Amino acid sequence: MILSHPVVRKISRIVPKLFKILAVKIYHDIGLIILCKNPVNVLLARWSRSYPPSEHTLHLRNGMSIKIELGTSDAQTLAEIFWESVYTPRFLRRIYQEARVVCDVGANKGFFCLYAAQAWPKAIVHGYEPDQKLYSIAKQNLIMNDLEHRIFLHNKAVYQTKGNILFRVATGANRGVGHVVNTNQEQTNNAIPVDAVTISDIVEEIGAIDFLKVDVEGTEYRIFTVEHVAALRKVKFISLEWHDVTGCRIEQITDVLRNAGFRFLVVRRMLYAWRE
Repeated sequence: MILSHPVVRKISRIVPKLFKILAVKIYHDIGLIILCKNPVNVLLARWSRSYPPSEHTLHLRNGMSIKIELGTSDAQTLAEIFWESVYTPRFLRRIYQEARVVCDVGANKGFFCLYAAQAWPKAIVHGYEPDQKLYSIAKQNLIMNDLEHRIFLHNKAVYQTKGNILFRVATGANRGVGHVVNTNQEQTNNAIPVDAVTISDIVEEIGAIDFLKVDVEGTEYRIFTVEHVAALRKVKFISLEWHDVTGCRIEQITDVLRNAGFRFLVVRRMLYAWRE
């Protein structure tokens, strides 16, 4: 029978995935058109294949102006944060709605920092980003929106230990996926030394954290470790995007969070943890 042919079976597996990807892209496009003042600029930002990536400024209807790079996933990331609310699930909003201290680990170009400043008008936001270029664009974004008095950026990585570590800077369209190098598993070519602090250092410096967002391309397994349980007990809500890393399991993180007194929920690639 035709339906049992290997090619047909393969297509039947691929088509639903492609449909899902297309549906998500359309959903993000609709969100960006609603969020931004100029739909033409939105579509340009979303579908441009500029190389090398070129800078472009989007003007949101909420009054914010945000610098992005064409030819990257910036427009998608913006939609995920401001439209889809991947880091701020609505069904858990009652837990974090009064946040006064927000910490963004893996701040990238500052999109979530800007979102946090808007979502919590009384909050102070600290962002940590080791990539010098991304950090520079994030600084421009907060200055452009007159938020230097509420958003404080740190050109540092967050890791298991404090000091100098190696960081591999991504290039081109994938600039945002740079990551700390695990010297036991990866080659160190094209890696640069960066300063790193621990979550314990951050809590010691800024105090208790109401909302902690983490997206560090796999380094999360080196942040949520047993030696930092005491510091994690001073965090109220965690929004973490987790990644597949050889030799690591999400249970390593959930075990640490359980020891720190958190309840948690894993939804696809997001882990949400909170204490009542």
